[in-house]
Amino acid sequence: MYDEVGNPIQTITRDNTAEQNKIAEINPLRYRGYYYDTETGYYYLQSRYYNPEWGRFLSPDAFSYIDNSTLLGCNAYVYCINNPIMYIDPMGTSVLGGVLAGGAVGLAISEIIVIILIVALGIVTLGIGFLLLEPIISSLIQTKTLADVKASQRNKSAKEYQLCYLNQSGKIVKYGSKLTFIQVLAALGVANPSIGISNRYQVNLNGLNNNANSLFHLPVPAWGVYADSQSAAKALAVVLGSNKPPEVHGQGAYGHYHDGKHTIHIWYGSRIY
Repeated sequence: MYDEVGNPIQTITRDNTAEQNKIAEINPLRYRGYYYDTETGYYYLQSRYYNPEWGRFLSPDAFSYIDNSTLLGCNAYVYCINNPIMYIDPMGTSVLGGVLAGGAVGLAISEIIVIILIVALGIVTLGIGFLLLEPIISSLIQTKTLADVKASQRNKSAKEYQLCYLNQSGKIVKYGSKLTFIQVLAALGVANPSIGISNRYQVNLNGLNNNANSLFHLPVPAWGVYADSQSAAKALAVVLGSNKPPEVHGQGAYGHYHDGKHTIHIWYGSRIY
C-alpha cells in the first residue's frame, strides 16, 4: 500500500503477521490516497467515483472544470488526462502535476499556430526563418511591466482569493475553496494574520495549509493565489513584502504580482494578448 506520492506505507507479505496484513487490507485509503470502496471496487475522489476497470469516472465533471484548450480537457469523464503516472486528482475535479521539458510553460495553442503558419508559408532557409520568427517569438515570451494600482484595505468577510497553479497549457487552475484576506494569509503559513494592509508578512513554506502544501510540492511551473481583482492582488502582494508593479510574461499569460521573496505568483484578470 502506497501514499499519494508513491511512498510505501504497508506491504502484504508472508513475513508479516496476520494482523499486519489485515490492517493493510481493510484500510480504505489506497492508491494515490484515494478512498477504495471494497463493495463496488471503485475509488472515491471526494466528488465522484472512478472505475479502474473502465479507466474513467462514472459521472461527468462539472462544466466549470472543462479545459477547452486541450482535446482531453473537453472529456468530462477522463481521469488525469489519461496520464495517471504524471498526475493525480485528489478532489475528482482537476488534475495536479504535469510539466513540459525544462519546467517551461507551453505556449498557447494560438501562438503555436502562428509559428507553424509562418514556417509553412515558405521559410526554407535557417537564416531567413530566424529573422522572421525572432520578433514574433520575442513578443510571445517577453516580460512586460503592467499598469499598477494602489493597495487598499480589504473587506474582512469578502472571499476574494483562491489557491491555484498553472497547468501544462499555461492556464490557471483554481484549487480549493475561496478565501478571505486573512484566510489566504493563513493558508500561506502566516501565523496570526490581521486585516490591516500596513502589516508585513512572509510566505512560510513550513506552515502552509494542506492545499497550499500540495501545490508547493507539485512539479508545476508556478503556483500561488488568484485574486478576483487587481486591487485585491496588490493588497496581498504589499502585505507579503512587495510593492513592485505587476508584470506579464509574454502574450497569452496572466498579469500578476509576486510576494517579497518571489515564492508565489499572485494572479488577477484574464490572459493578456
